[in-house]
Amino acid sequence: MPKQQRSNLISTVQVKHQTGLSNTSLWRKAKNSTFPAPVYLGSKKMWYQHQIDAWLEENLTTEPTHNNLHTVEVG
Repeated sequence: MPKQQRSNLISTVQVKHQTGLSNTSLWRKAKNSTFPAPVYLGSKKMWYQHQIDAWLEENLTTEPTHNNLHTVEVG
């Protein structure tokens, strides 16, 4: 395993607070490599703060990814 940059480790609760993602979303995104993978300190799941910061920087936008306010004409 390559040596990681020394960074603060943060808990899943902190990651969820910073990203707004649920436990399930974190697991899915980490599994399909669209989010940093956690590391384990004993049995505790932790995350490198610098990786979360980089993910946030790459994924923050001023435009929504979808717009559910479009009007739909019926008929």
